[in-house]
Amino acid sequence: MLSAVRDHIFNKFSKQFWKYRNLFDKNWVNGYLSDEALNHPHRKMLLDTLEKYYPFETLLEIGCGPGPNLINIHRKWPEVALCGQDVSRTALESVRRNLPGKFEEIVAEPWLFDIVLTDAFLIYVSPKRFMDMSWRAIKALVMCEWHSDDGPFVDHGHFVHDYRKYFPTAKITKIPENVWAGGGWGEHGHIIEVDMRKK
Repeated sequence: MLSAVRDHIFNKFSKQFWKYRNLFDKNWVNGYLSDEALNHPHRKMLLDTLEKYYPFETLLEIGCGPGPNLINIHRKWPEVALCGQDVSRTALESVRRNLPGKFEEIVAEPWLFDIVLTDAFLIYVSPKRFMDMSWRAIKALVMCEWHSDDGPFVDHGHFVHDYRKYFPTAKITKIPENVWAGGGWGEHGHIIEVDMRKK
């Protein structure tokens, strides 16, 4: 009961923070679109993971922010239809500006995509909420999140989950510390890959 209350409060706070971040941090979107952010080494790990499932026609990123992953995916596979969902209208407007005619915001249900992607989204919410969403991945679910076989718990103000509990067939790969060391990522960061064709 207490953990459910904690999760609810945490989820509500996180949603409001990201929804209204532009009110107290006018330039936060630009930080995610800098050369350093676009070329962060974990993004190469994501692209390498996605390449295993190529060719694919559609990809949805939940919690896409201003779209650094979507921009990189478009550069690599310009023919893929890219969709996203985010609580921040500022972030979604940024994606539209940077990928004119190549991006669609998803608000209707149900959703059906070849690939569903998350990157540092589930560190703010519970996997149950994520799994209750009406999306469906045809080929793969690819997540860059905080994992521990001892989860769930909160560390550095973020959720660390046990993804084996939710996705028993998942391939879970530790993000090396030389790829992402700061703020808990060196300890908890993983790429979680669920091949939906094997379920």
